[in-house]
Amino acid sequence: MKEKVIKFIVMPLSCLIILGIFFFSYRAYKSNIGKEKNAPKTDNTAVTTMAEEEKILSDTVLKFYLEDNAGKRTYQLEFSNAIFSGMTSKELENYYKDGKYKVEKINSKEVVLVRKDSAIPSDMYVLGIKDGKVNIYRTDKTGALTDITNKDSEALDEGRLTVDVRVILSKPGDFGYLNDILNNRKTYKDINQAVESLVDFN
Repeated sequence: MKEKVIKFIVMPLSCLIILGIFFFSYRAYKSNIGKEKNAPKTDNTAVTTMAEEEKILSDTVLKFYLEDNAGKRTYQLEFSNAIFSGMTSKELENYYKDGKYKVEKINSKEVVLVRKDSAIPSDMYVLGIKDGKVNIYRTDKTGALTDITNKDSEALDEGRLTVDVRVILSKPGDFGYLNDILNNRKTYKDINQAVESLVDFN
């Protein structure tokens, strides 16, 4: 009789204990799953931010390009200057905001800046730069450049109005002049004004 009573009490109690262990184990498992879901994800933007904030050094080379509507690029010029030392890509874009250049690549060795033809004022005579040379250009309605140096004007004597960028860079006081060209500040309605602006370097 006692054995039956013991079995009657012990067996249900054992089942309850087992069910209790299972229940609490399940609750613990679900709790851990919930914590994993709610755990903050690793933020990879820190790497991107570091890249964006990489700064220019005094000997970092800035390379400038023009891109037409078809995506074709033309090399303009390259140089380094200590005045850009410590700048980020956003600060450099702001420096050349009037020229509407965008930084495509930046690291301690070089910075690549690109702008569209359409960023250049239309229907104007402009001092522009291609292949390391400053020339006089005529822009059409889209801003596309046509080199008119030594053409269409008696004032454009052959060889007289093509200036090597190195000549400008060799004169520290003329660096602002070069930046004015890159920032679309050397634009004229009259071709003779463009000639006068450029002829001083010859």
